[in-house]
Formats: sequence, structure tokens, C-alpha cells
Amino acid sequence: MNEQDELPAVKQQSKLTTTRIHIKLKKTLKTELEQKASENFMSLSQLLLQSARTSTITIKRTDAPKSSKELLVMTAAYNKFGSQLNMLAKHCNTFKENSNTMKILSCLIDIERGITELKAELLGEL
Repeated sequence: MNEQDELPAVKQQSKLTTTRIHIKLKKTLKTELEQKASENFMSLSQLLLQSARTSTITIKRTDAPKSSKELLVMTAAYNKFGSQLNMLAKHCNTFKENSNTMKILSCLIDIERGITELKAELLGEL
């Protein structure tokens, strides 16, 4: 009985404390990494672990909008253009035969100009 009591303790000590990480790679990149690992007599896991431990990662941060007010103005303008496009689409679907094509094209051109002006203003190209 003494041996049976010790057996579960041995099993508990030998439990692995590892975990898995799943990543998505293109097949060509996976093949390239596997080739690099085999050239260095390593498994793919060993190569990735060594690379992660010895490399320095630089994170590039992008600047947030200058103020939340600018973001709100931009969002409101895009919503306005979207609303105009929805009204035109509804009109075209409702009055297919009687639609004034020239007026619709004129409205679409106005919306396109508005989006272009907004883009130029946001990117500082005005």
C-alpha cells in the first residue's frame, strides 16, 4: 500500500506545466521558419522561443487625433454623407422609372466633392 500512495505523488510531480500558443502563418512563412529551424538542428518551437527571448521588439505608435472634437467633427461629416447616399439610394429604388438621373448625378458629385474636401482638410492639404 505504501507504493500505491507514492505513485500518485510521482505522477503529480511529473505533470507538465506548459501551455500552447496558436498562431496563424502563411504556408510559405511556416516552411521558411521550419527550414531555418532544421538548418540549426532545432524544432520550430525552439526556434520561435529563442527568437522571442533574444530579440528586441520595437512598437510603432500612431498619434491619436489632436482632439476628440476633431474626431467628432469628422464622424459627423461622414455620417452626413452616408445619410445623403442612403436618401439617394431609397429614392432610386422607390422611383425607378421616374427618377431624374441628372439631379441624382449632381447630388452624387456634390457628395464626392464634400468627401474630397473633408479628406483634404483632415490631411492638411487645403
